[in-house]
Amino acid sequence: MQWRDIYGRPMIIPPELSFIQRVPVWIGVSELEGYADEGFGYSLPELSGQLNRLSSVPVGSGGVAPDAVRGLLDRIRLQARSRLHDNIPRIPNRKLVYPAPNFASLVADTELARILSRRWTEANLSFESGAYLATVILLGSILEGVLLSKIEQNPAQSNSASSCPKDRSGRPRPFSEWKLQNLIEVAHECGWLKKPYKDFSHVVRDYRNFIHPKKERQEGITFDINTCKVVWEVVSAALC
Repeated sequence: MQWRDIYGRPMIIPPELSFIQRVPVWIGVSELEGYADEGFGYSLPELSGQLNRLSSVPVGSGGVAPDAVRGLLDRIRLQARSRLHDNIPRIPNRKLVYPAPNFASLVADTELARILSRRWTEANLSFESGAYLATVILLGSILEGVLLSKIEQNPAQSNSASSCPKDRSGRPRPFSEWKLQNLIEVAHECGWLKKPYKDFSHVVRDYRNFIHPKKERQEGITFDINTCKVVWEVVSAALC
């Protein structure tokens, strides 16, 4: 808390009264957020009286500066996140149904490898809970992530492949515009994806597109455990 005299000048607080610069705030977080830009004033007659007895200049007002408000909000958010984290039920460590590949050896980006590994674990959890469509969609995203990374690591070879997607002028399209179909075909042509896995990868690609409800309605396919197991085997083998 900051105190000012009647002329608006910051007051020097003696050490023995430093406690009056730390006062309780009896307002909610949402209201406090409204003061983050301009701060707010505080009316504490008893503390003002103590300062008046020690100061040669009358006390004007007390207030909390914007920086102090933002610092308080940061501490509140940190404590809230900590409490939320401590109260979230934990999933016990258990052996995955399908062990994860070594993503660190498949992709150069360590953060991407971490994301792919997390998705693999999530796919296992979905599979165990019977969420087969969610499992297939996750596995399709993992396959796409690994293939795109491989393509990006080898731009010259990838862009020179005959199956490389091209724009109207005949130039290779940016990798960000490649579809999973393009990634599969180029990866096979460049020798990174064997023929049997290429063919089955297109099946995975087609299943991955069931993320769109309209396609599921049109195809009339309901994913069961056996279909899901096939997708697991294909993606696992393709990433070996």
